[in-house]
Amino acid sequence: MTYRAILFDMNGVLVDDEHLQEQAFRQTLAKLDIPLTPEDYISYFIGKTDHKGFVDYFQALNLTFDINSLIAQKGINYEKLASGGIRGYPGVNEFITAAALRGVALAVVTSSMKNEARSVLAGLELTDYFTEIVAGDDVTNGKPDPEGYLKGASALGVTPQECIVIEDAPSGLRAAKAAGMFSIAVLNTHDASELSDANIITEKLSADLIDELI
Repeated sequence: MTYRAILFDMNGVLVDDEHLQEQAFRQTLAKLDIPLTPEDYISYFIGKTDHKGFVDYFQALNLTFDINSLIAQKGINYEKLASGGIRGYPGVNEFITAAALRGVALAVVTSSMKNEARSVLAGLELTDYFTEIVAGDDVTNGKPDPEGYLKGASALGVTPQECIVIEDAPSGLRAAKAAGMFSIAVLNTHDASELSDANIITEKLSADLIDELI
């Protein structure tokens, strides 16, 4: 199979920022006098769009708030936190550079908001490599629904079968599988036992991996 595009999840794949995401949600909810525990963050927010996370969390608490304003405030909080510096994962830049040299189209498909994605790519000095960003505010249904990945393929002008997805989380891998795409799981945030939907599981991305795929 000839692969013409690579679609990257962002948090946990390109950038090691889950701690910043959690802190941004915690700061936002603190203004409402709602303490967010680490356990609740994992249960209600990880791997979801901000909208879905807030909806699920408030349903569990039987509370109602203006979610759109909270999403906007969470984005402001995140960008302030990220401005202090973000960390990319080892091998990511080399992998992306090698893919770009082979003419592979690149896109980000993330549950984060578009402004956050732009800030991350700029902070990692990767903006020029990515043709498209499909963010949480671009989709109706977040992962594990395949909508985001299918939109990414369409935006790049390729078929799902011509795409490789890079993911770190089970919900993202389920989305890639439902979209009919080849997937690679990176062991950045989850154990291999949780990533069985991936076609390949790797410790980290590298230029050598591009040689094996493209």
